[in-house]
Amino acid sequence: MEPSFIALPAFRIIGMHLRATPMTPEIPALWDSFQPYLDTIPTIRPNVSYGVQQNMDSVAMKFDYWCGLEVAAPTAVPKGLVEKLIPAQEYAVFPCTLSSIGETFGYIFDTWLKASGYIMTGGPYFERYGVDFDGTPEAPLDIYIPITLRS
Repeated sequence: MEPSFIALPAFRIIGMHLRATPMTPEIPALWDSFQPYLDTIPTIRPNVSYGVQQNMDSVAMKFDYWCGLEVAAPTAVPKGLVEKLIPAQEYAVFPCTLSSIGETFGYIFDTWLKASGYIMTGGPYFERYGVDFDGTPEAPLDIYIPITLRS
């Protein structure tokens, strides 16, 4: 499973946040809580959403997770939601399905990064759910890992 590579400009999402453990049921529950807000956010990419992760504590196995939609700057943040800036970055992009997301993350962190010649930057990494994502187990999505060449 070899990734493609892309450089993206900075962008903003508006959504919801929680401190979570990997593959916890709290994450799908956050998405369910976010659903009523979808029509209140003026998106710049209809039918595209993001699951953003950062600040992994490898001892406690917890990280920050945001689900959200990409917005133009400036956009008012509706009550009950938060804003997250994703900085400009180069990414390794791994396609997968909803049912293989855990396996794909395992491959990225346990195999690919160690052998690739790249290291992960401290920036956020994210799942991008596009127009073809329908929530079924075989629904496609992409995982974006912020990378730089190993020195």
